[in-house]
Amino acid sequence: MSILVTGATGKTGAPIVAELERRGAPYRAGVRRPDGSPEQVRFDWDEPGSWGAAAEGIETVYLVKPPIDPVPPVRAFLDAAPWVSRVVLLSELGRERKPETDPERAVELLVESRNATILRPNWFHDNVGPGGGWGEAIRRAGEIRLPTGDAALGWVDVRDVVDIAVIALLGEDLGGVDVNGPELLTVAELAAGIAEVSGRAVKHDAPSLAEYRAELERAGTDPLRVAYLMDLVTDAATGEYGRTSNDVERLLGRPPRPLDDYLAEHADYWR
Repeated sequence: MSILVTGATGKTGAPIVAELERRGAPYRAGVRRPDGSPEQVRFDWDEPGSWGAAAEGIETVYLVKPPIDPVPPVRAFLDAAPWVSRVVLLSELGRERKPETDPERAVELLVESRNATILRPNWFHDNVGPGGGWGEAIRRAGEIRLPTGDAALGWVDVRDVVDIAVIALLGEDLGGVDVNGPELLTVAELAAGIAEVSGRAVKHDAPSLAEYRAELERAGTDPLRVAYLMDLVTDAATGEYGRTSNDVERLLGRPPRPLDDYLAEHADYWR
């Protein structure tokens, strides 16, 4: 069995590659700029010519879809590599309840015929830490600016997502998997936890959904990206991410990692 990991330098892809390496599993790491090592191959969603060669002889793909308008490139990639028989897709919580016109749901439907495991994680702890979208704003300004109001989310550790992904990549077809953390926390509670471990003031700055959209548009964000982000934050604000589940414990034989563990590990980053 051979595995192609797309997004191999990303939040989930990099630790997946490290774990496959540790286990001695045959894999290729799809990256935009290969470093010349035998494990790395060129794979760039913006360059269709890179797809077929990267997937040549590959049975299983860990699929991190492109961030904007993902359906055409994912469909074209699957068409270019019809020999790929298994896909482990990184999706988002609740996408199975979206209409078929939703781009992320449409990607799920594209891979379902390939013995797919569809990982649907809640929001990551890691979004507020090193390399996360809000980490630097916390360090610089002591705030997390998100239009989620008082809604709670089932925050999950990326390592739990990775551990489940590796099970699937090594041969176990899992179907749809909700990956939630063990507790529901608002962004304000998350900020308070960071403040406690770091010894500095951290707050949740909560604009309205309309204000947040206007900020994205003023920043020149691609309209398709705006639509995607607004869908995520609207679902969060209306309680769609306020869920826990037993999938992590069922598959890994242990509870999901709690936020407190993540905060303790990264306290120095926020200080």
